[in-house]
Amino acid sequence: MLGLWGFPPYGGAGLAPAPCGAVPRRSRSCPRPGPLGPLLSGNPCLLLRPRVFRGKRVFREKAEAFPGAEEKEREEALRLAQVFFTNEAFAPFWEGPVAKEVPVALEVAGVRLEGRADRVGADWVLDYKTDQEVDLEAYYLQVMAYAWALRKPKAYVADLRKDEVILAVENPEGEALLRYNNGVGVGAGDGDGGSGRGAGAPEARLEEPDGMGSELYAHSPNAEGRWHLLRHHLEATSLRAEGFTQAFGAPALGRALALFHDLGKAREEFQAYLRAAAQGRRAQGSPHALWGAALACAFLGRCQVPGWEALVLPVLGHHAGLADRGEAQQKLAAALREKQALQGIKDVLQAWGMTGVLAQSLSKAVEEVVARGQGDNGTRLEFLVRMAFSALVDADYLDTEAHFQPQAARRRGQAPTLEEMWRRLQEDQARLLAQARDSLVNRVRREVYEACLEAAELPPGLFRLTVPTGGGKTRSVLAFALKHALRHGLRRVVVAIPYTSIIDQTAQEYRKILGEEAVLEHHSAYEVPVGEEQSEEAIRWRLATENWDFPLVVTTTVQLFESIFANTPAKVRKLHRLARSVILLDEVQALPPELLQPTLEALRLLATPVEEGGYGATVVLSTATQPAFEAIPSFSGLPVREMVPNYPQHFAQLRRVRYTFRREPLSWEALAEEVRSKPQVMVVLNARKDALALLEALGDDPHAFHLSALLCPAHRREVLAEVRRRLRSGEPVRLVSTQVVEAGVDLDFPEVWRAVGPLDRVVQAAGRCNREGQQPSGGQVVLFEPQEGRSPSGPYQEGMGLARLLLNREDPERLHDPGLYREYFQLLFQGVNTDAHRIQDLRREMSFPKVAERYRLIRDDTVPVVVPYEGAKEALEAFLTAPSLEAFRTLQPYLVNLYRREAHRSPFAEEVANSCPPAPLSPPHTKSCSQIPSSPTTSLRTGQKA
Repeated sequence: MLGLWGFPPYGGAGLAPAPCGAVPRRSRSCPRPGPLGPLLSGNPCLLLRPRVFRGKRVFREKAEAFPGAEEKEREEALRLAQVFFTNEAFAPFWEGPVAKEVPVALEVAGVRLEGRADRVGADWVLDYKTDQEVDLEAYYLQVMAYAWALRKPKAYVADLRKDEVILAVENPEGEALLRYNNGVGVGAGDGDGGSGRGAGAPEARLEEPDGMGSELYAHSPNAEGRWHLLRHHLEATSLRAEGFTQAFGAPALGRALALFHDLGKAREEFQAYLRAAAQGRRAQGSPHALWGAALACAFLGRCQVPGWEALVLPVLGHHAGLADRGEAQQKLAAALREKQALQGIKDVLQAWGMTGVLAQSLSKAVEEVVARGQGDNGTRLEFLVRMAFSALVDADYLDTEAHFQPQAARRRGQAPTLEEMWRRLQEDQARLLAQARDSLVNRVRREVYEACLEAAELPPGLFRLTVPTGGGKTRSVLAFALKHALRHGLRRVVVAIPYTSIIDQTAQEYRKILGEEAVLEHHSAYEVPVGEEQSEEAIRWRLATENWDFPLVVTTTVQLFESIFANTPAKVRKLHRLARSVILLDEVQALPPELLQPTLEALRLLATPVEEGGYGATVVLSTATQPAFEAIPSFSGLPVREMVPNYPQHFAQLRRVRYTFRREPLSWEALAEEVRSKPQVMVVLNARKDALALLEALGDDPHAFHLSALLCPAHRREVLAEVRRRLRSGEPVRLVSTQVVEAGVDLDFPEVWRAVGPLDRVVQAAGRCNREGQQPSGGQVVLFEPQEGRSPSGPYQEGMGLARLLLNREDPERLHDPGLYREYFQLLFQGVNTDAHRIQDLRREMSFPKVAERYRLIRDDTVPVVVPYEGAKEALEAFLTAPSLEAFRTLQPYLVNLYRREAHRSPFAEEVANSCPPAPLSPPHTKSCSQIPSSPTTSLRTGQKA
């Protein structure tokens, strides 16, 4: 494959017939083979197309004569080479006995073909392609000849720009090679780049299936009129899935699932349905997932093999979602009685010669499942089912995307590598240190940063990062993650944050350091209808779901954990990306106590080494107020390493505020009077309605601002920018906020008032006071009781009561002691059922739908709602007109999450009209596809209706 080494990609196949009268002299090591006989040589054989053969020499001469002339090409070649050896899509071709750059010569009907196979394995040949547009049809002749000459049953084309591998040939025959070469004579190589296709070669658009001997299809024609061959889809998906599951030590599991997942499409009923859909005719849907699952079940002795769930349930649910094990068994039993339907698929497999391949794949997969699914009373196997399901769904969606949306597929993988991000961070850190003034706060931040770099050398596993607010945690933990990932070969960094307000800030800070294109920000998701609908519109909506294929992801804890415990394809698709990743849990104390048992067990398993049946990730628990997780059974006794061992000293050094507790309850009017007397102050309340009540009491104060989750991210950014500007310039600013401002938002007020709440929330609010240590006498933090205040129910209310008890018992200045928070959390966990919803029992029963229903970080159901702010209308119309992942990312800054009951009651919001494809669905809400109502919006100053 020449293009990998940096010269311009040429137009056609690398293996080509020699032009008449222009056959180059053969090297002595390349004797002429007999008819259709293979020829291997220890030395390179000449490529017969002179233009291609001269490429290496010309490239070398240019590079020597003009050292900088080809720098761009060399960089591109290195980048693409790195893609091959770092992307899990190509993982099956990395290891084992592999020969490289194998010269091949073949003579077919008097036409001599010579070339070089990039990689040759035990039963396959692989050829790299770096063309801007890879036309698979143009390479069929080349790889077919390679496979035939080397007597390999399979030949693949690797498109390095799209991160995909395509099965081009399986079990090639000399007769088929002659048929394909029909019309390509000795005079065909006329310098046009030669695709190897003459007048008699197959057209790109294939014929419709008319029987078992014809081709069967997985998907209808794409925009170019090309059908998606079922065999190609199964094999390409299996390669992707194999690479994904290899990350956690189960490559055969991913391959087997993918080979079975769409076998139900081989049934004539489904093929007829596809033909009708391609012709625009309405046709009754034909389910296919059940038949692939039933066939796998049959291969496994009617699902009697231990761990069968991991080999069957993902196939059954790859469109509809993971089913309850008992319900799945009933469906499978009914399908197994349909012997004629199953026999039809078996006949196809027999004709393809795949029966033995499937049996062998399943056999290896069973060994992996048995080895990895043991222990934890069944929850370990249940988690393996989830991870395998995720890998299958993502592999399936990516191959389908390559068929229907090749441009979108090519745009994947454009983010900077972890190596490049680490280099940029080092440069930015050097600039920061050169500019930073010498202060106590900056000295502590430097110590924290250096301690994190030292910890990065430790083996992957569980870590704890305890840093006082304002101690530089955001930057330091990023440095740890990048260095740790590079040191130990981890694949990506996932930062999970409890509040969307912090996501905006954290993602923006990382973009400033690493570049705009470096960060994937993911905090909202729309609901995709489940089912096996195969229309192009339905497929486009499915493909628009997020899969975290970025080196650096900033997301919410809701997205992270509800994906882990979800059962629908769209939500679970990204889960497998957590294997061998660095997972940073910021403000970990905000995790709901009633969900801690299942949550911590999942984290423990993710951080368990792959060799011990885990997923090889590193998990960092980061906060200023570390909860006592060792009190939770599923987390007790685990080796959690402290990244900054001398953190108590840092807490003592950064005592930048004085605490006061006002026990007498305050009315909203009395509180407003206090606030109006302060030029710069922030008030944090426990509920949105409380914040709005205080704003109402403040009246038309021109210096009052509001922050809550009711503001969309774009609006929040604007409010925060104006608040920071006023703080820097000394202008009056009075911010009324909910808890969204507490954890990690970079604000520095001289005075903060906080309604009594859970103790960890109180100290987080204090972190927004005198953050830089500029107040000579220290900042002032006032804790108070609102006379008419509300509070969220459940554990939040219990934490609030416990905090009130401790505040009445202890001196408020003890809030500087990190030991107080451990005491607080130990008391809190003793009084809370950490598996209040019986999720662990449901997991052992493999009741996936019930687990998804009960594991909710936000108990009330929420829906994303589009806010009529700035460019929201255009972003929504673009998303609804052409649903895609990129379009949804553009829409995200204009979304807020409302409780479903609130959205349905609002006169200004209703579900997207059914005229918007596809219907019905529950994507972001707005008035209609094309109209965003002129509803009251939130003003920049007060957050009240304008």
